[in-house]
Amino acid sequence: MVVKFGRWSGLHKPADTEDAQRNVDTAVSDKLFDSLGRTLTTVPDNVTIHKTLGCVLKAKSEMFESADGFDWATAEALTFGSLVTEGYGVRLSGQDSGRGTFSQRHAVWIDQTNEEKCIPLSTLPH
Repeated sequence: MVVKFGRWSGLHKPADTEDAQRNVDTAVSDKLFDSLGRTLTTVPDNVTIHKTLGCVLKAKSEMFESADGFDWATAEALTFGSLVTEGYGVRLSGQDSGRGTFSQRHAVWIDQTNEEKCIPLSTLPH
């Protein structure tokens, strides 16, 4: 089937349905999984986080230890982290992309003593 008019003209369905699926392996190694888990849940000694964030990070750490029960925000962070380590740029924009709106994302941790930002994803090798 080929679209012959309008904005989508020239586009067609792939002839081979196998090519249309484009299945790719998206798994990460156990070693990378463990490393990302540590990076995304370990607070540096020189950073004082909010006590509520401490509870959230503890829960995330337990998700990585058990490899089960991941929430959307943790899965998202794992995805971003794996992409960064593979050399892909990841850009989050908007004030809600970093802070923990509705206690979910927490991509940026604010030091409670000096208000400096700690961004675990930025510490990953890439």
